[in-house]
Amino acid sequence: RNRYGVLLALPFETKLDRLNWLLQQDGEFEGRPIEYFAAKHHTEENLVRSFGRTGEMLAWITEKLDQRFPYPKYFQFALPGIGGAMENISLVSWDEIFILDETLAEEFTWLVDQVNIHEMAHSYFGDAIVCRHFTHAWLKESWATYMESCWLEHRHGDDELLYDFYRNRESYFMEADHNYKRPIVTNTYDTSWQMYDRHLYPGGAARLHMLRKWLGDDVFWEGVQAYVRQNMGKTVETSDFRHALEDASGRSLVQFFEQWIHSPGYPAIKASFSWNEKQKKGTFTIEQTQVKEDGDEPTFVMEFDLGWHIDGKDHKRTFQVDQAKHHFIIDMEKKPDFVRVDPDNRLVIKLDFNPGDDMLIAQLTGAKDVIGRILAGRELAKTNKRANIEAIQKAYSSESFWGVRQAWSSALGKCATQPALDALLALSNEEKDPLVLESFLRALTNYQDVAVKQRLEALLEEGLPYRARQVAYEALGAYDGDDVRDLLTEAAATPTFTEWPQRGALFGLAQSRSEQVFEILADATTPGQGRTHKVRAHAARALGTLTRYLDDKHSERTRDLLVAMLRDENAAARTGAADGLLAARATSAAGALRAYKQTLPHQDQVGLEERITAMLRAKDPKLGELEGKFDQLQKDYRSLLEKVSKLEAQAKDQDA
Repeated sequence: RNRYGVLLALPFETKLDRLNWLLQQDGEFEGRPIEYFAAKHHTEENLVRSFGRTGEMLAWITEKLDQRFPYPKYFQFALPGIGGAMENISLVSWDEIFILDETLAEEFTWLVDQVNIHEMAHSYFGDAIVCRHFTHAWLKESWATYMESCWLEHRHGDDELLYDFYRNRESYFMEADHNYKRPIVTNTYDTSWQMYDRHLYPGGAARLHMLRKWLGDDVFWEGVQAYVRQNMGKTVETSDFRHALEDASGRSLVQFFEQWIHSPGYPAIKASFSWNEKQKKGTFTIEQTQVKEDGDEPTFVMEFDLGWHIDGKDHKRTFQVDQAKHHFIIDMEKKPDFVRVDPDNRLVIKLDFNPGDDMLIAQLTGAKDVIGRILAGRELAKTNKRANIEAIQKAYSSESFWGVRQAWSSALGKCATQPALDALLALSNEEKDPLVLESFLRALTNYQDVAVKQRLEALLEEGLPYRARQVAYEALGAYDGDDVRDLLTEAAATPTFTEWPQRGALFGLAQSRSEQVFEILADATTPGQGRTHKVRAHAARALGTLTRYLDDKHSERTRDLLVAMLRDENAAARTGAADGLLAARATSAAGALRAYKQTLPHQDQVGLEERITAMLRAKDPKLGELEGKFDQLQKDYRSLLEKVSKLEAQAKDQDA
């Protein structure tokens, strides 16, 4: 049965015979068999390469939660068209895109292991312990996401844990800043699937890390183990988790949960530092810039650490922050080499802090934690000063942790200056780590320059792993010419173990904005010549992107071709066609898109309708204005519901 209690009808003998499966047995864990299944065209080596750490994960998670694994087996299968992974009880489903050959393993094992432990964590958080309502879905998804971080900590060390915390924060900030801010726990949504966003996964996971740092490891895990033990086979709400941590810690967590779980937003901190040489005092100014006069976002109350580094030694003091702006004056023996805000990385805060170039350069290599080094590089890159860019380049060459290099290269990619481009070009001769190459090349390809084109061609000639090759192909499309067009056309037609290089070549052709590639992309949407359905879907998306830059004749052909493709027998092709029509901004296909929408599950209908409406709104400003007013009314209504829900929760908690 899956986590909703629905029986999964999968008679193995029949299915295995009919689909010609590959079966890989991987022993047992405490009497529970571990097996993997995939289509026959894969190999046993690839299955083990992908899932062979499952037994180790089962041993780790049962010890971490102090609870025996709740089901009699742990099977996993991978097939085309699954679209991600799903934690079906004792039978986890994967898309075969996660199966690793030797090349993909270098780039993707890190992610596959995270997905593996994520779905395994749901055996507890979501399956054996069931959320009473989607309002509390963070008790499953935030927890499964945080267990990824904890696994990385166990397997690879503190740097990996901190880097995952950093990535979770940044992912959450992206959605909160550009799309919407909502409480982690909320009952206002059009469909429950709208809950499954960056607030729920990385946003909630980052808050769990905050709780752990605040309570301390021993108390936190004692409370978590009690929560798991007490609620196996039951339904839960957020208050059940809070009470377990309160019992373990002897502390009230009402304020923490009210601020960080039941309220929207996060603290945006603008900090500054000044040094008084005569008095030997340093002054930190801390301002919560999210606080506005309209009062939409609150002032957060929190313990706040400030740090400083002198002659190889770290110092720290903790203060209480409860106002929009504070000044903290600290006695120091001498001017610090560098200073830190939240040096132990305990908080989900977005930090704007430049204490000066010299201090940041010292922090680049002097900070013991990876987040400290990342933040120093990011701030230096923002200055666009040649000396600071050169300092990052020098530190990059000696930086041992891949995640720091990944973050620094991304920061250089945003500079848009010649010194930053020069630094990236020079570093491209050094960077060989498959974990970094994809993001490094994305940073390099932010610059359209003949030197970039030449470097990409040289790297492709030397050989790149799949996802890095995809980025290189995409970027080369901006340099339209017969040589590039021939290279991309050949790559688009050349099957690989995964479709990523082909996808990159197809989108590279679209980036050329040239009529000469229209027929190539149109032909690639059709069945035949060994094309997979995924390649056809990518071709449809690329064709839609290209069409925006061509004349009406090409737009009409694209619309007709992709509307017909909406009726394709393959679901991936149909999805690609819909994406292509939206990319082409084919407003005349709105009716066909809405007809296609009716064939989808409800949760997918909601998302597609939002995209169709956005396309039409962009075309008709008056319609957009009316829909904007309607959206505001809906938001006001949801806000009222949210307040009522919080009052009801508070009343229920007081009664308890």
